[in-house]
Amino acid sequence: MIHFGILGAGNIAHRFMQGIDCCDHAIVDIVYTRNLEKGKAFIEKHHISRAVDDLEAFLASEVDAVYVATPHQCHASDILKCLEANKHVLCEKPMFVKLEEAESLMTLAKQKHLLLMEAMKVCFLPITLQVKAWLKEGKLGNLKHITATFCRDSKNSIPEGSYLWDKKVGGALFDVGCYPIAFCNFLMDERPRVIPKQIDWEKGVDVSSSLELKYADVSADVACSFAYTLENKAEIVGELGRIVIKDFWKAHKMCFIGEKEETIEYEAVPEFYYQIDHFCRCIEAGLDESKLMTHALSKMNLACMLKGKEE
Repeated sequence: MIHFGILGAGNIAHRFMQGIDCCDHAIVDIVYTRNLEKGKAFIEKHHISRAVDDLEAFLASEVDAVYVATPHQCHASDILKCLEANKHVLCEKPMFVKLEEAESLMTLAKQKHLLLMEAMKVCFLPITLQVKAWLKEGKLGNLKHITATFCRDSKNSIPEGSYLWDKKVGGALFDVGCYPIAFCNFLMDERPRVIPKQIDWEKGVDVSSSLELKYADVSADVACSFAYTLENKAEIVGELGRIVIKDFWKAHKMCFIGEKEETIEYEAVPEFYYQIDHFCRCIEAGLDESKLMTHALSKMNLACMLKGKEE
């Protein structure tokens, strides 16, 4: 059993708990939040034994691992504190917003033989793994093109003081664009050339972005936004057919359209479960790096996002 502490008690932490509840070898013992009343409400809702507003007490607890669920700009400093306290770390996406932070803290985790993994849920979904297996098997024949979009009109519901409006760490690419980029890079398993195509700025942040990822033999078109809504899906096109996945970052169903149409559907469990289960299995196996969500993949995804933000 892997014992977790949660750093931060916001909306994403509640969704993390949905995944924990499905995982038979993970449990949350303690939650840290600066607002202790909020922490008490969180632990009461999820039947957790303890909430604290003292970070030193949190880090001194006997948990094996910490789930970092704080805003983007806090990730690097929070990860450092957790590693220094000898805790394995599962960090919400994007794990870093600067490449030098990624290099430094990934090196430290390796030196301390601790698992540091980005919670990029799309890379752990059975649907994504099946698509990658199909591509390897040649089910689509020669791959031609990938399209992946995550666009939703949500900017009016984002509070004025939210970190999503922060000029350094806010914007659509870090918020939702990370998913289509990670999806494409995970499937292709190679570093693309990034060609920014369109970027819309508002209040100093990218509210919408589209870019092309150029791989050796394939290109991918990626779009993200919190200013407008599209039919969000991934489409992988080859000479023998295509795969369509609606809401690919949390999907449990996909359709293969070729000579025959084939639908693949998995049990509809909370999508956070798969990354939690994988993370726990890595710890139990004594690994200091995931073989699915590698450090190299996290850095490659970040490099693509940073390139996409260039004006």
